[in-house]
Amino acid sequence: MSHRRLVAIALSGLSCLVIVACAPSTWDEARAAANDDAIYRVVLDSTMREMIPTGTGEVQPLVAVTDKTVAVDQKVLESLARRANLPDPMLPKGPDPLFGDRLSTTERRRLASSLRDRNRESHPIAFQAAIKVVFVIPVTLADFEQPRTFRTYDDSYEFSRPGYTGRYAAVEMAHHCGLLCGSGRIVLLQLRRDGWHIVEDSVLWMS
Repeated sequence: MSHRRLVAIALSGLSCLVIVACAPSTWDEARAAANDDAIYRVVLDSTMREMIPTGTGEVQPLVAVTDKTVAVDQKVLESLARRANLPDPMLPKGPDPLFGDRLSTTERRRLASSLRDRNRESHPIAFQAAIKVVFVIPVTLADFEQPRTFRTYDDSYEFSRPGYTGRYAAVEMAHHCGLLCGSGRIVLLQLRRDGWHIVEDSVLWMS
């Protein structure tokens, strides 16, 4: 291989590293919005792989996702920004706060601020994933008072808009599986050379 070719390959690899390493500490809305769909896909695909591992022979379900984003819990934002344990008494409190020592104090504050600012209003949501997704209107308590034959989906997921800082993003996701059945999580992802990867996944509530 020629010297010029080797130099070109080295520069190409270096440019990829620079793109990731030099990710801005704060994200403008255009760049954040361009990454939202990728965040939703990674989180939902990972969730479905946990529920139905590949190679089991089971058919992947049609997954229902609400067609609008939901607000992030204010207590979660406060816990993230202050590096404090989650305040929910129903969850076991470990020795480490939300996301442990993975984020610096500045990253925590910026991530919490991004989540808060991007979720002041609900926004339409639509994306393609490795599994089949159908977008539905949010489920209300009144829906569960209807006979099952009149309900389209008892099982559905909903997302907040992701928040961003540097190479990290976080998104809150809820799973509703009945009137008194469901759970909420906040997922931390990191941007690497080959895309977004989940690095932390914390349960916020469960019923």
